[in-house]
Amino acid sequence: MTDIVLKPKRTRRWVIVAFAVLAVASLAMTACSKDSVLAKPISVAIEMASDPADLHLQKIGSENEEQYGFGILHGETTLNGQKVLVELQCGIDYTNGSGPFMGFWTFRFPNGDVLAFDYTGDATTDEQLGERSITGIARVIGGTGAFVNTSGSAAINGSSTSSTVGKNAAYNFTFHVKGL
Repeated sequence: MTDIVLKPKRTRRWVIVAFAVLAVASLAMTACSKDSVLAKPISVAIEMASDPADLHLQKIGSENEEQYGFGILHGETTLNGQKVLVELQCGIDYTNGSGPFMGFWTFRFPNGDVLAFDYTGDATTDEQLGERSITGIARVIGGTGAFVNTSGSAAINGSSTSSTVGKNAAYNFTFHVKGL
């Protein structure tokens, strides 16, 4: 008989616990969704270039097909009606011009405010066409001034018509950023 009495009590406890967990989860999701509602996506085009002194790349392999290293590319764009200086610090690990990369994007506004992203993705080279396509995701890591409490991410698509990493690179940055 005690088992029959205990089972309903245990069941009630689990039901109460389950409802409590659902209630807390629901509140947390509501709070998170309010914080994560991002502004309408903003797309900008960015032309990037590098100075040869800013590239630190190594080639290895029997035919130099492996390339790795890091570099800094500079560019500019217009964002929210302002001319913005852009810097990309990136590291690559390519085989025949294709492979993973990682890095950091810095957007410096005219008043000195900075918006910073981390960045990962992949590059794919079509050697016959001499073109490299780049796809990646960037996540806000912080900022200064007006961008201190900014959050969000960006989808990045790019291309390069140069076999040299960091030359003739064009990017399309689609921001999904709260506070921009």
